[in-house]
Amino acid sequence: MARGPFEGLALNAAYGPLMSPAMFASRWVHKFCSFIFYRYLQGQIVKDALWMWNFVEAGLDYIVSFHAQAASHDLRLRDFPCSPSVPPYSSYGDLEDLKKHMTNPFTCVIQTTLLVDGFLQRLKSMKMQGYMIRGMPWQALPLEIRESLNTAFEEVERVRRLGMWEVSDKDRELMAAEFRKSEGGPFWYIPKR
Repeated sequence: MARGPFEGLALNAAYGPLMSPAMFASRWVHKFCSFIFYRYLQGQIVKDALWMWNFVEAGLDYIVSFHAQAASHDLRLRDFPCSPSVPPYSSYGDLEDLKKHMTNPFTCVIQTTLLVDGFLQRLKSMKMQGYMIRGMPWQALPLEIRESLNTAFEEVERVRRLGMWEVSDKDRELMAAEFRKSEGGPFWYIPKR
């Protein structure tokens, strides 16, 4: 019997009752908000290529794990109330303030995917077009990081085909414009779905 598009993804065995939608939402909103707050908003001031690689790698793991668990519980965006709109260039003073605005776990994964994709696109342009990040060219990155990034590029294509990476060309253009304005500083762009 086929398990669907998430067949190759590892899921931990469940012990006890299945997670309720409320538990799922609480868990993933906390994970994504913590990731965005501590790794992005409160993270390293200078977002260089090595920081971007770490952010992309960790974000990709969260995104794939989220979609695998959501699929295992048959949960969708419509199963949760909408998050309040998040104004552009919001700067949150603490994690709890961010969580007040990010209440739907699917909105959180969309925001995380957009951020991760934005940095991934910058790293890809570093490789493909010779773009330098903070004065560093692709060839100056350690070999293991370049190999890891090549694997991440391939993994994103795989999960995109599975429907777990929904970033439109318009979203990418808007994110690139925001990066140019802020040079990696805090900003928020959530597309209308």
